[in-house]
Amino acid sequence: MKKSIESRIERINGTMAIEGMPLTNEDKQRIAKLLSGKISYEKGKAEIIAQIKLRRSQDGRNL
Repeated sequence: MKKSIESRIERINGTMAIEGMPLTNEDKQRIAKLLSGKISYEKGKAEIIAQIKLRRSQDGRNL
């Protein structure tokens, strides 16, 4: 992974951690793919929504 992408991810993680929501390794990998152009914004967004729906369905909550 390029140093500039790593640096951006760490800044994002720092901001999210301040809010009590640090990035998971999966989040970091997804962001790296987005920043490097390997996946589109729409694809990344769809993955995040699917992940949230899955977690909530496992917890018995709806999105």
